[in-house]
Amino acid sequence: MPENYKEPIRAIALFYCVNAVDRQVVKKLEGNCQLDLRLVKMPCSSMVKEVFLLRALEAGAEAVLVLVCPKGHCQFADGNIRASKRVERTGKLLGEAGLGGGRVSINDAKLETEEEILLALRQALSQADASGIAAGSKISNKEYIPSSADGVEK
Repeated sequence: MPENYKEPIRAIALFYCVNAVDRQVVKKLEGNCQLDLRLVKMPCSSMVKEVFLLRALEAGAEAVLVLVCPKGHCQFADGNIRASKRVERTGKLLGEAGLGGGRVSINDAKLETEEEILLALRQALSQADASGIAAGSKISNKEYIPSSADGVEK
C-alpha cells in the first residue's frame, strides 16, 4: 500500500435509548472514533420506526445499529421488544429487495464504555459488509432528490 494510504471512513447511524447507554460516553465516542457517526437519541427504543432506519440508509449510512435496554430492563415494559421486531422487519425488507438485510442490527447488551460501543459499531459494519455493501459511504444531510430515472424532472 502507498505510504499516504488512508482507510476510508465508514458511515454508520446509531439509534440509542437514553436509558440503555450513557449519553456522555456516546458523545465522547462521537469525537474520538474513526467513523462518520450519526447519533439519534431516543427516550425509548420503541420510538424507532422502520422508516427512520430506512432513511438513515438512504442518507448514506452503510449500516444502522440500534442500542436498546437489556431484556427485562426497559422502563416502558416492552419498548426494546418492539424495537427488535421493527429492526427485524426492516432487515427482512432490505433482504427481499436485495439491499442487504444485514445493514440493520440491534444490540440489547448494557454497553457502558466507549470500547464496548465501538466494538458493537464495528460488528454492525462487518454484518453490513457480509451483506455485500460497498465501504466508503458518507452520510449527507441533504434531502432525497429524485433523479430523472424516477420520472421527475429536476
